[in-house]
Amino acid sequence: EQVVVHKTFHRYVVRAKRGGVQSQHDSSGKHAKSAGANIRRSQEAMFREEIKSLIGADWKAEIDQCSCVFIRVPQYNKSVLISGQNPAPFDKDDTRLRTIPFMTFRPTFNEVKRTHNLLSRVEQYDKDFLHVLTKYETKIVESAKEKPKSKSKPKKKKSSPKTEKKSQNMDTKVELVEVEKEVERPIQDEFIQSLSGDNLKLFNEIYTCCMTNNVVKLRQLLNPLMDQENKIDAENYKLKIEKLINKRLNKQNGFTLLHLCSQLGFGECVWELLMNGCDPSIADLSHGKMLPYFVSQNKGLRDLYRRFMHDYPNRYDYGAAKISEPLSYEKMAEKMEKEKEKKKMKKQARKEREAVEKEKLSREQMEENERKLFLSLTDQEKRQLLVDRNFLNLMPVNDKEELDTITKAKYSPQKIRVISRCWYCGVDMSSSVPFEYFDYKFCTTKCLKAHRQHQQEIKNLSHKPK
Repeated sequence: EQVVVHKTFHRYVVRAKRGGVQSQHDSSGKHAKSAGANIRRSQEAMFREEIKSLIGADWKAEIDQCSCVFIRVPQYNKSVLISGQNPAPFDKDDTRLRTIPFMTFRPTFNEVKRTHNLLSRVEQYDKDFLHVLTKYETKIVESAKEKPKSKSKPKKKKSSPKTEKKSQNMDTKVELVEVEKEVERPIQDEFIQSLSGDNLKLFNEIYTCCMTNNVVKLRQLLNPLMDQENKIDAENYKLKIEKLINKRLNKQNGFTLLHLCSQLGFGECVWELLMNGCDPSIADLSHGKMLPYFVSQNKGLRDLYRRFMHDYPNRYDYGAAKISEPLSYEKMAEKMEKEKEKKKMKKQARKEREAVEKEKLSREQMEENERKLFLSLTDQEKRQLLVDRNFLNLMPVNDKEELDTITKAKYSPQKIRVISRCWYCGVDMSSSVPFEYFDYKFCTTKCLKAHRQHQQEIKNLSHKPK
């Protein structure tokens, strides 16, 4: 029971009122460049290094002596503790690792002690005690509902009959507004904090199945095998389950289990919850009053709600749940066929685009090779190339190959397709008007000037006395 080592710390990794760490936002393809985003990235990297150094080095001796290690870590930070592609303090095949099988809150030292207390004890109740406990719970709930709110009596003032009528109308308006406000307030029984005993234990097991996407165990918890003799118990258990899975998880956002599974993208868990009475028309407690249908992670999950609406049209109030329209299996097959055709067209367009790009690259490569070959020629060879090309155009087709085999020169007319090139840089000038001096042609005045300087340097070197 004595605490050996402990440490709690926090870093600025989540933008306020947005949710999700900076690395998740970056992985979606949107790389923010603001100062706050850079701070959150550095803080997240520091946070991971501190955890690795603390658990992997400082506490290694204490952790090696443990027979079981209970952890609670989100999916995007799992690689910090459990090794995968990157090294981490715990191996993924470590048999000591356990996940905490119930809901936990903000990771403070008091929360760690509470979790340890729940994990290290066993509660046993007799049948009589359970009967008394459930009665006591119902009495507390009924007394909380029936307890009226004390209201201060307004002071009476003498007034005329007209003013009395006006005041009566104002009182009725105020009373109506107060009633509406009272209806909008969430009842304390809606939250899981009102649970205790076996109900809390059962809810924790259901919550763990929803968090880990364990559909088989969730189905067993929601629909246990009952004997035909225990039909009454089965009906009571079904009503009990329906009340449990419609509870809100916390008072911050007021999510239900259906909100949670929809946000995580666990479609099979969503279907099981809908089958067992989890109402999709219950909105959360945020400013936007988000429904589970709109919290869904992707379009496929929203289509699952529409398929359930088609299969069970009278199960829930789908208008209040704001589910658009039912999705039949025929429409679904037609939709899949359209998506398949769209993928096929995209693939075909990609192939055509790749073929065009490949042809463009080959043309550019050929052009570059010809340009280099043209630049390697001397001025005399370039003039000779022009004469050969003109002579080649006048020859019959059969004699062209014979000319190429006879000359075997590197400036063969068949090796260079484009003759109209800049004499300095070798760029194709077929579609432009060249700059000329003497017999030389250039693409720009810059090439012309450079060629003249080069020719002048050659001339000066030739006249220099030996």
